[in-house]
Amino acid sequence: METDTISKNGASPKKHRHKGNVKKILFLIFAVMLGFSSMAQDIIITKKSERIDAQVIEVNINDVKYKDWNHQNGPTYTILKSNIASIIYQSGKVETFETSTQSQQGYKQHGYGDDAMTLSKFNSMSDREQDMYLEQYVGGSIYNTFHSGVKSRRTGNGLLISGSILSGVGLGLIIGGFVLVENSSYGYWDDDGYNYNSGDQDAGYALLFTGIGLASAGQILVITSIPINASAGAKKKRAQKEYINTYLKGTAINQPKLNFGTTANGIGLTLNF
Repeated sequence: METDTISKNGASPKKHRHKGNVKKILFLIFAVMLGFSSMAQDIIITKKSERIDAQVIEVNINDVKYKDWNHQNGPTYTILKSNIASIIYQSGKVETFETSTQSQQGYKQHGYGDDAMTLSKFNSMSDREQDMYLEQYVGGSIYNTFHSGVKSRRTGNGLLISGSILSGVGLGLIIGGFVLVENSSYGYWDDDGYNYNSGDQDAGYALLFTGIGLASAGQILVITSIPINASAGAKKKRAQKEYINTYLKGTAINQPKLNFGTTANGIGLTLNF
């Protein structure tokens, strides 16, 4: 017959085992909490095995935008996917980055090949061409900002054109109405003192007031278009600057340029590299 032994301090072995289990549970809880605290930020691991504690903002086609975890009110940084090995997100999800065919195409587009986009090429493109290019090869906030600027510019130009047309029509009606009013004043008086005019005076005043209304409406549209176009231009320039600084900085170096001016032998064309 087995009996439980009693220790010298009067505690049974079961009680010792119970205290040991409590310690294990507390240690497990502490370990889990520590694990959650370490996952409170996104972690970017570069291909040079560098760790960046960050808050990932956007993952675009060719780059990742993030803020420094310790300075979340600071600037937004951009890092190319080609420099990233993996990202460990707050949720525990791990995303790895390999040099895919699509990425290689992006690198070629942004200054890494014979057919690459350069600063001079980009600056020579129209708004529509830049909009299509940024949509296809960049995306993200750069494209969204530029596209918003393009749409705002279309709205502003539409208001400007409409306002200019209304102002022109209104000015024409004002001139026509003024002519009719002036011509109608050359009537004659009969013996009883009645003034007989050409009868165009009322029509002239109608044209005059209609013209003033149209011209005023046109000027309002023109004035409204000014801040819209200014805001659109600022958006476009901001997106262009961000794209150039991120992808094309320095690509204008050693680009050939044809100039007309004086040479050692007189006046002619010079090709500068």
